[in-house]
Amino acid sequence: MRGSVTKLSQDENNIISSVFNVPPKDNTVGSICKYELVSGSQIIQTEIEDFKVRLYESSNLAAILKDISFFEVKIHKAFDANEIPSKDDGVIVYECKK
Repeated sequence: MRGSVTKLSQDENNIISSVFNVPPKDNTVGSICKYELVSGSQIIQTEIEDFKVRLYESSNLAAILKDISFFEVKIHKAFDANEIPSKDDGVIVYECKK
């Protein structure tokens, strides 16, 4: 779990953020995020976000994109569109046209 407090500049209110990581399951990782608007010692409003990210193998994602009518699927390194990613890259960029 991690959290933070953000002071709103226009008034005495704060936003308290709490993030709980959810263990991976079926190639999906996620977090449950709770945001609380606090004035003084009173919680004014609470929002919950269930944030999920599906993980794909590089070769599978390219095939899925083509299957759903994307064409000209280009795969490149993050921050360098002229380089082909290596297997050790943590981030790969997919550039697609539909």
